Amino acid sequence: MDPKRNRDKEFDFLNAYFADNKNVSVSFSLLNNTFEKTEEFNISQGNWSELKAKILNLKYDGGTDFGALKELNGVEEYLLFSDGISNFGDLTMKFKKPLNSIASTPTSDFNLLKLLANQSGGNFINLNELDTRSALKTYKKLPIRFLGFKENPNMQELFPNIGSVISEPVNIFGITSGNTGKLTAIFSVGNEKFEIPVDFSKAQQLENWQIAQFWAQWKINELELNSTQNRQEIKNISEQFGVVSKNTSLIVLDDINDYVRYKITPPKELLADYQKIVSQNKGRVLEQRKNLLSKAFDKTRELKTWWNTEFKPVEKKEYPRVSNQSVANASPPVAPLEHRISSSESVQAMEVSSSDKMVNNITEKPKGKITLVDVESTEEYMKDFQNLQSAEVIYQKYLENRSKHEKQVSYYFDISKLLFKKGDKALSLKVLSTLAELDLENEELYKTIYYLLKQRGHYDKELWITQKILEWRPFDAQSHRDHALALVDNKRPQEALKIYRSLLYQEFTDEISMRDNGIEEILIMEINNILKQNKNVDGSKIDDRLKADLPVDIRVVINWNKDNTDIDLWVTDPKGEDCSYQHKSTAIGGRISNDFTQGFGPEQFLLKKAVKGKYKIKSNFFGERQNILSGPTTVMAEVYLYYSDGRQERKIAVFQSQKENKKENDSKILIGEFEF
Repeated sequence: MDPKRNRDKEFDFLNAYFADNKNVSVSFSLLNNTFEKTEEFNISQGNWSELKAKILNLKYDGGTDFGALKELNGVEEYLLFSDGISNFGDLTMKFKKPLNSIASTPTSDFNLLKLLANQSGGNFINLNELDTRSALKTYKKLPIRFLGFKENPNMQELFPNIGSVISEPVNIFGITSGNTGKLTAIFSVGNEKFEIPVDFSKAQQLENWQIAQFWAQWKINELELNSTQNRQEIKNISEQFGVVSKNTSLIVLDDINDYVRYKITPPKELLADYQKIVSQNKGRVLEQRKNLLSKAFDKTRELKTWWNTEFKPVEKKEYPRVSNQSVANASPPVAPLEHRISSSESVQAMEVSSSDKMVNNITEKPKGKITLVDVESTEEYMKDFQNLQSAEVIYQKYLENRSKHEKQVSYYFDISKLLFKKGDKALSLKVLSTLAELDLENEELYKTIYYLLKQRGHYDKELWITQKILEWRPFDAQSHRDHALALVDNKRPQEALKIYRSLLYQEFTDEISMRDNGIEEILIMEINNILKQNKNVDGSKIDDRLKADLPVDIRVVINWNKDNTDIDLWVTDPKGEDCSYQHKSTAIGGRISNDFTQGFGPEQFLLKKAVKGKYKIKSNFFGERQNILSGPTTVMAEVYLYYSDGRQERKIAVFQSQKENKKENDSKILIGEFEF
């Protein structure tokens, strides 16, 4: 529960409410990441002690998903106690029965709570500003609702919405193609209806009243009830009309350059200067920025060349040892000749081992297997859980111990993981969603949540989380890639392809371009995988120079959640050869992508044709940036067998950095193994 929430004021309000509504039936529900089951309470003579005890003993847990809200059968009106901040999903419904939203937290989303009440015909009660008596008076006030126009004019985008609660004086905005003449506006107060004539035939042009901006602000307010889904439309309207949205409300516009920087249309008096600066900047900005596309064409050619190269590993030939030497004809000793041959010559000239020959002669590829290693937590608090068997007992212990680890990210990460291993997906998700409560709009925290959602198959939530990260960090190539991968998981490959294309065509600043140099190698593999795996996808908008059929036996990608962090991927093949940033290609054809020493990665290993034996996947935390709020660095490894060849299999490992917990004696963490 938010410590800023004033529960005393909420209880005072409920005391007054039940003193005024002495005999009522109450359906009591909790909203966290789910809408929890309803309990029924019958209040008689204003005695609500049983309900109060229930509320006092609540253990608050889980993130908040307004998308889980639903209407209850038989309920005449709702009292919603909330800060209005939904950090695990967006509102997707409108209440048909009046909903009274009640806020006692100073940092509430007042706009959302007010809209929820207004759209349903209820009242918004702000306990931060009202005493108990005033709050009850506000609750009891019969709202005035706008029911539209009697004549049903051809008016679009009407605000307030028909059925909404309005405040006085009444301002109604809409879009119409011409003068609408005389109309009759209809309002209701309780069960009574009122008609008010409105004569547009005498309408006058007003210069100083920005009607379009007022309309745009109403439109944005409505769209922000589901801000994630409506993100692009909100952005477009905000920029077009120069009005405030959630994402622009904290922007300070001191002078004309601020309007230019944030691409916000300025007031009329600054418009000419704005357009002049934008025009001057355009050529200079285009020159200064780097485009991924040209590098991607080069990388596609490089990948095709690599894929078409035949790699035959060199084998040392063992000769029998000779114990006794005898020379038939005495002759002067001959100095050994050193013969240097190029690597291309050695590939052709050297003999391959019998096992390689056998693989080459078999028409069907060897069957492979992925085994992931469970990287165990070494945190002290895990000792309290090691002997607990059932998920419910683990969850109760987690609640009991939580106050000691309230802001410790790894605590929620580890317990969520433990509950998942015990088979309780619902409790595991509830604990995981609590991470979203620790800090507002923290992309590092949300990336940790995203990795675990993806690993566990919660693809709908994965999509929502990646879209929020993209909202907050649209300048990161990784934000776009993560969202595209989430779309693929949600069986929306066409939309994913569109994002990949826009990402490659997007211009990045010099700083971002240098930081993410080499990411195009990963993007090309994923674009072509979408085209290969989804025959119905339209790939006509993807440049032919990016298209390549590149099936591989092994593909590994590691991603991490922190900027300015260097984590390295190592893959050791059955012949003992490491592929890493120090040694980018191996004798059997393994290759590793560019070493990302800053940013969020990713790094990728590819092997077209696996030879028989075991492959070890390891990770090395070379340099990481600690951020207390988002906890230790979280790594996600995407591990694929037969990528893009029709038999594709994926497994995902997610773990956090623990320097003292090394699975190998070479200071690296073992993530998993392939066996062929």
